[in-house]
Amino acid sequence: MADVILQGVSRPDNVVFPPPDWRRSQSLRAEQDVGPELQHIYELVNNGPSDVSSSTLEVTCPLRAGDLQLLYPLEVISQGPISCSSKQTFNVLKLALLPPVARRRPAQTSPHRVQRREEHGDFLPANLSCVSVACWRLRCDVGLLQRGSSALLTVRSRIWAETFMERLYQQFVVECWVHFSVESMPYAVTPKATPPTSRQVVTAVTWNRPDSPFLVPVWVIMLAVAVGLLLLALLIYLLHKMGFFKRSDPYGTAMEKARLRPQASSEA
Repeated sequence: MADVILQGVSRPDNVVFPPPDWRRSQSLRAEQDVGPELQHIYELVNNGPSDVSSSTLEVTCPLRAGDLQLLYPLEVISQGPISCSSKQTFNVLKLALLPPVARRRPAQTSPHRVQRREEHGDFLPANLSCVSVACWRLRCDVGLLQRGSSALLTVRSRIWAETFMERLYQQFVVECWVHFSVESMPYAVTPKATPPTSRQVVTAVTWNRPDSPFLVPVWVIMLAVAVGLLLLALLIYLLHKMGFFKRSDPYGTAMEKARLRPQASSEA
């Protein structure tokens, strides 16, 4: 009997929008111009006691919904006896890929101003699965898996940020599937093997809502301050024309002052 365990994980499992350090670009030159990085890692572990001569691994993941790009598949990295092929061309735009060291660096969260844009007219379902959108398919042939050995498959993609940025504060779930089946075993009498197995790998796309429920653009604040200063200047000018700032003597006219002096001296 061969007990083969299939595992799958998404890194990260939650992609938060707006992406830090991402800016909309007319021309895409490097992979980071597309959007946040997404890695799906699949692992096969043969717990034995039998070996497995050959098996297949098939991965399906969302690609686009109509004219809307969802994921941009970059590359496939394998460790162990795995050979993969796909009808979908990976990194079809020939973008510059980040070196492995830069990929492991965690993204630094920084303030990112969200500009409200007109939402795209095309409908995008909240659950992005192969049932509702077009998917790419990757088929991998797995060679000899001896007892206690494992094989690792990493699929690197980029989330197409522009598609999701046009849908402000909408939540989505990117749903990928991996299927595994044993093809042959190195024995005359084939022992019992692990039945075909499937795993779902899910990535959430969420939004980081600001603390304030209302975002006031800087130009609105500056305009309000300028209008307030203008109204204050106009009010001061009108009061000046009306003589509001002319000081009046509490003792009256000069004649009244002259009359008060003798009276004050006689009383003394």
